[in-house]
Amino acid sequence: MPFEVALFSDRMISLAEFRALAEDFNPPIVVEETDDGGVVTFTELTSDECVLTLYNPKRVETQDNVYALLGCDKEIPFNSRFLWEGTIPFTYFERGMVFLYACESYVNGAAIVRGSKI
Repeated sequence: MPFEVALFSDRMISLAEFRALAEDFNPPIVVEETDDGGVVTFTELTSDECVLTLYNPKRVETQDNVYALLGCDKEIPFNSRFLWEGTIPFTYFERGMVFLYACESYVNGAAIVRGSKI
């Protein structure tokens, strides 16, 4: 059963930005986008195992909508305008979380694990 996660940002993140961030990891993480451009997967370079999947970004209209959707009490930056929902496989939780929090830091946003107070 995968962990459900969310990433908030005040701007869109391009595929090139995700790739640049992933290349800084040791070993690097491979970033791929589906043909329709809706899903971005982050996989291990050496094993093709997925460490994080992010789905179509959604526009955040109000903070109240976000709190109702996620049911979380983590502080979400006021200027967050985009939300990526995603999953991290149970077997790659640590590596997936490290990368998710690197994305959070990169965009000065917020990362949330649903149903958890991490």
